Amino acid sequence: MLLEPTILRHRLYQISPGLLQSMGVKAIALDVDNTLTLHNSQVVPPEVQAYLQQLQGMGFRLFIISNNSRARVAPFAGRLGLEFVCSAAKPLTFGLRRACRRFGVERGQLLLVGDQLFTDILAARLFGCPSALVTPFQLEQHGFLHFKRLLERPILRRIAARKEREDHE
Repeated sequence: MLLEPTILRHRLYQISPGLLQSMGVKAIALDVDNTLTLHNSQVVPPEVQAYLQQLQGMGFRLFIISNNSRARVAPFAGRLGLEFVCSAAKPLTFGLRRACRRFGVERGQLLLVGDQLFTDILAARLFGCPSALVTPFQLEQHGFLHFKRLLERPILRRIAARKEREDHE
């Protein structure tokens, strides 16, 4: 399925570094809003900070990839000491292509982590790299993002049920 993530977890820090190593992941592209922090927040939760430091200590290359502007992404990436690609236009793949060139990794060695099926996961699938979907920190209550979340619900239920069956086989 085009919208199915490789990994499905509640939070980013629940993705086992051992799993990433077994998948051959060398670089991790991280969405910002509702993946690493609350929407439009500059605060990095301590669990997220500790996990990112653990990954870096294990040799994973980390960077931010966001559809947001430089004004939103640069200060947040700076707090984490990470490079970033902003205005990535996910689900289009040119931001991911740019990131692979910058970090010298192949598509299959890059994991994209995000909270949205129609941007993050679709971008990864179109690009040909593995993906991880995490539960958003908070659901949007109005506007286009709220509408997309409503569209995601039935798809997420099917994906979660399929993953649950696979885990019990």
